[in-house]
Amino acid sequence: MTRRIGSTLVVVLLVALAGCAGGGGDVTSADGDAGDDAASADGTLVANRTAALEAAGSYASVWRMRSIEDDVVVGETTYRTAVDYENERYSFEATIADDGEVDTSVATYFADGTLAQRIGNDGDVQYASSDQTFTAGSLSSLGRAPFVATTGSLDGFTEAGTETFDGVTVTRYEMDRAASWVAARGGSDDFQWNEFSYVVLVDEQGLVRSETWRGTGTTDDGATRGVEFTYELTGVGDTTVAAPDWVEQARAASA
Repeated sequence: MTRRIGSTLVVVLLVALAGCAGGGGDVTSADGDAGDDAASADGTLVANRTAALEAAGSYASVWRMRSIEDDVVVGETTYRTAVDYENERYSFEATIADDGEVDTSVATYFADGTLAQRIGNDGDVQYASSDQTFTAGSLSSLGRAPFVATTGSLDGFTEAGTETFDGVTVTRYEMDRAASWVAARGGSDDFQWNEFSYVVLVDEQGLVRSETWRGTGTTDDGATRGVEFTYELTGVGDTTVAAPDWVEQARAASA
């Protein structure tokens, strides 16, 4: 029962944050306007993530939200995305796990005009495939963007120098409190944050390369819960989308 509460907190946060921050896909622009006025040194994020990523040619990302109790991960939602615009390929996988067991698993792979799908896990798996056309717009539902990129603002963060991430120079931004759009109560009336840390790494283009926030809080009944969010954008311009080992089963299922 206790652990179910921890997992529920993540679900509540996902819903609340999606509503407050937009929670869009990696290839969806934060504001829909084209532009190249990115300058991470002054806290400006790229005006159009879609255009920047498409111009780069490819990328990979991992978006993950975890609930933690007594230093143990008891609930986890993960989105993995890889896109190769130049060769018109992409892959996406979403998994939701509770107490170490995968409850939901959905994967898609597109190449050579065919979309293959795998739904389910363990012995309960369904496959399908269909002819599709590759367009950048069709990728807007894949994965999720980092929350800061979706809000389009680094207000409240403090610049903390530069470092290297995935082979590129990034500017580090920090904040020791929950952002206003995370919500003071974590999206739930019976939960209050006690500790919170937030780190964002932005490259010279203004793309968020890494976003991490961690917080612990207390429910009205005195129970302590923790939440950890991480996002990483890697292989920008250097990602190869490999075919999953199940793709032939999917194609055969629709033959």
